[in-house]
Amino acid sequence: MIISPKIMFPGYLILFVLSWVPVKINIKEILNVPGLYIISLSLILVITGVVMLAHANVSIKKAVDTNQLITSGLFRYIRNPMYGAHIYFIMPGICLLTNNAVTLLSVICTVILFNLLISKEEKILEENFGAEYVDYKKRVGRLIPGMFR
Repeated sequence: MIISPKIMFPGYLILFVLSWVPVKINIKEILNVPGLYIISLSLILVITGVVMLAHANVSIKKAVDTNQLITSGLFRYIRNPMYGAHIYFIMPGICLLTNNAVTLLSVICTVILFNLLISKEEKILEENFGAEYVDYKKRVGRLIPGMFR
């Protein structure tokens, strides 16, 4: 299953709305670092997330063509690297660019949304791959490497 823009829309819409909320909590002041550091970190996060997305997307396309369960590459460490890319890298990077800690609430909302969606996807994967997927779930964390089930 590939993340479509329609799935990502609510999380990024919340981020956009929160960036316009009059309450501002300045990240640069909280961290007490120059703005250039914040911008650099945000770019590193976003680029890392985009690379992670691209890698996972290539793996998924290959797996769909061969109807195989992906358990290698990024999928060796996390069952949902595309969701992880948005949650851990892209969205926080964008939040840093807004320089408003309030926008980080959008990441929390997105995690809740993704967990609902992932549960539905996992049922489908269990139906398609059976015991192989159940064993994979026991070994690999849903969104956090090393956190099983």
